[in-house]
Amino acid sequence: MTTAIALISTVLFAQTPKAYITNYGSDFISVIDIQKNQKFSEVITGSKPHGVAVSPDGSWIAVSNEGDNTVSIISAADNKVKQTISVGKTPHQLSFSIDGKYVLTAINGEHKVDVISTADWKLVNSIPVGKNPHIVLPMPDGKNVWVTSEGDNKIVNPFRQYEGCSRNSHFRFSKSNDSNTRRQIYLPNHSLVSRIGKD
Repeated sequence: MTTAIALISTVLFAQTPKAYITNYGSDFISVIDIQKNQKFSEVITGSKPHGVAVSPDGSWIAVSNEGDNTVSIISAADNKVKQTISVGKTPHQLSFSIDGKYVLTAINGEHKVDVISTADWKLVNSIPVGKNPHIVLPMPDGKNVWVTSEGDNKIVNPFRQYEGCSRNSHFRFSKSNDSNTRRQIYLPNHSLVSRIGKD
């Protein structure tokens, strides 16, 4: 069996500080006791676990399973899978939003970010980004999220909040008629606020 460490996430403020390690060549993650430097347990997730993220309060662990296009939600209290959510093709890295209300997953095979609500663990939105997104990283301000796109060597900010917009503002993405731009972003009032251009 081939096992590779893809990503490590940690819960340092738990009673027992733990690290969560995805084993891409298998179907489980390893839970490590950081203080004792020993493997605490293994948690079966899905095929080819790729990314792992810990919720801001340390209660939940999210794991993207590239081999079966799912996200596993694990309780940090007992290291058991509580939910399995189907997402788009080839999920890569994922992150919890700063407020803990959403899980954002880079869907490498479909050029989008899938958004899961932590209120009911349901897929609530899919947002187009650049080609083959790999990493999705919320910023500490809670307003901006950066997504890396392997396919076109870009970083994209699809959730950017603009001056004068509320935190609940929703953006509409559309293909541009201008051959010099790849995608345009509109506010609900149809005003153009940003263009993401080609190289």
